[in-house]
Amino acid sequence: MLRVCNTNLDGRRKVPYALTGIKGCGRRYAYLVCKRAGIDVNKRAGLMTPAEIEKIVDILNNPLNYKIPV
Repeated sequence: MLRVCNTNLDGRRKVPYALTGIKGCGRRYAYLVCKRAGIDVNKRAGLMTPAEIEKIVDILNNPLNYKIPV
C-alpha cells in the first residue's frame, strides 16, 4: 500500500496503473508522468523509492513545469 496525493495506491500494480487510482489521472497521463520522472513503467509501485514518489507528486502538482499540457 502506497499513499500518494491523499490516495491509497496498490503497491502490487505497475506504476502507471497504480497512478490511475488518483482522481484525474488516466493511463496516458500516468505513462507521461512516469516518462518525465524517469521511472520504468514495468516497475511495481511498492518498489519505488521515496525520491521517486516525491518526483511523481511534484509532477502531478506542477505539470506545466515539466512541459505537460493540461
